[in-house]
Amino acid sequence: MLPLVEGEEQVASDIYCMVGRIYKDMFLESHFMDTQSRDRGILWFKKGFESEPTLHSGINYAVLLLAAEHQFDTSFELRKVAAYYVKSEMSKKGATVP
Repeated sequence: MLPLVEGEEQVASDIYCMVGRIYKDMFLESHFMDTQSRDRGILWFKKGFESEPTLHSGINYAVLLLAAEHQFDTSFELRKVAAYYVKSEMSKKGATVP
């Protein structure tokens, strides 16, 4: 699977997230000690979120960022995920989003 996602061509967001999930599971199974797997999970969920923002990619991306000790007030990446969801929820309610 890695050759597919590491290639030059963009793949579906779900494929990036699948790879991210493998690394996230490795991180969780290590009892939060395998920071290399955590960081690889962050990379792949970020790629998935940036190629097609979804609830799945965004939440997993944010969870791993928090596990990496990112703080909302100082992490541009966490704020970017949050902003996407605020805009998404507002548009569902019919509000105009700038």
